[in-house]
Amino acid sequence: MASKTFEGVLDRYNGITVDSQKEQCETKSLQKWDTEGRRCIWFKINIKDATWIPILANEGFNFHHSGESFVTLFKWLPKDSTSNLPPICHTSIGVGGLVFNDNNQILVVMEQLYDYPHWKLPGGYVEKGMLKHS
Repeated sequence: MASKTFEGVLDRYNGITVDSQKEQCETKSLQKWDTEGRRCIWFKINIKDATWIPILANEGFNFHHSGESFVTLFKWLPKDSTSNLPPICHTSIGVGGLVFNDNNQILVVMEQLYDYPHWKLPGGYVEKGMLKHS
């Protein structure tokens, strides 16, 4: 007999988000997602489904953010890398620029952290005193 797993919604970073108002609590999903090479698993837990929280905590999920009627927990699956999730409730200061050369050509950079590579203007942001750039 096949066991039921969460479906969730696949995001552009190869992660899965499960919403407790859309799916019932199942238990065999982590192994499936790990085998599929998923990165981060997100659970958006409605306050009416708060009994899920200790179950997920026992499976290694951590709190990320919340609202009036929900809490979001996450688990980073890859064992060969640390989580690169930004902290929630923070301030990022961003900057972008236009760079032209003597031939009136503009500098662009290739974005590679999405489902499809694309060109964009150079820029970056500062978070917690560290400069991050692309």
